[in-house]
Amino acid sequence: MLDILARNRGRYLRELAEFLEIPSVGADRRHTADMRRAAEWFLARVERSGFSGKVFETRGHPIVYAERWPEKAAPTLLVYGHYDVQPPGPLHAWKTLPFTPVVKDGAIYARGGNR
Repeated sequence: MLDILARNRGRYLRELAEFLEIPSVGADRRHTADMRRAAEWFLARVERSGFSGKVFETRGHPIVYAERWPEKAAPTLLVYGHYDVQPPGPLHAWKTLPFTPVVKDGAIYARGGNR
């Protein structure tokens, strides 16, 4: 498994950067279309990985549900997460633009990234 991750690291980083470029600020109604775009982006990636899924409408933002049943007898794994981010706050406080991912010293920096 680690060799697969290592071989595909560049692609995974590019895809993560593509996702981090979407300003999916859930608390700001001006980003409603971006929230939809983030949901559709995520659904497309999980479907490419063999899952079947759908974007469901809610009173708020859409949610993504996807499942995969490779073996009926296998244990169930539930992954719950969110794809919205908090508003970036004052832009002058950022060293780089919040929705323009930058890789420095092996880490990716952007709003919604881990650093």
